[in-house]
Amino acid sequence: MRKKMKNPGFVHPLHANDPNNMVSIDHWQLPLWVKQARSLIDQGENEKAAQLLSPESINTYLEQTSSDDKLFAGYTAAELLLRIGQIQRAEDLYKEILKSNPDNAVIYNALAMLCQDAGRIGDAIEYLTSAMKILPDEPMIWANM
Repeated sequence: MRKKMKNPGFVHPLHANDPNNMVSIDHWQLPLWVKQARSLIDQGENEKAAQLLSPESINTYLEQTSSDDKLFAGYTAAELLLRIGQIQRAEDLYKEILKSNPDNAVIYNALAMLCQDAGRIGDAIEYLTSAMKILPDEPMIWANM
């Protein structure tokens, strides 16, 4: 089991009030293919990034990786898929992550924002409600409602 970092480089906003549930860039390393995909997207090379973010690459990694790394890399890959317009794949990946992390408010919140952007307000409310049950005092979730 990995130790939590005392001073993480990045704490996801939904984890700011819960030191036992932090996501830290210093704590987990992203796989090289995710870093390369991010770099390609930053350079406007979305088609090349999409190749790195292929379903085969993501699924293989998720099958072979620990739960903590799976959560962080999966979340990051889903965010990258959103950036290149692969919304359905991002949604599917978030839902896959929830199968092994059903109490993760960050993923529910991300799904809610995805649904809200797609005009699926009922789904967004459902996901935000799930996030609120997990982190009832988190202002960012309430702000998204």
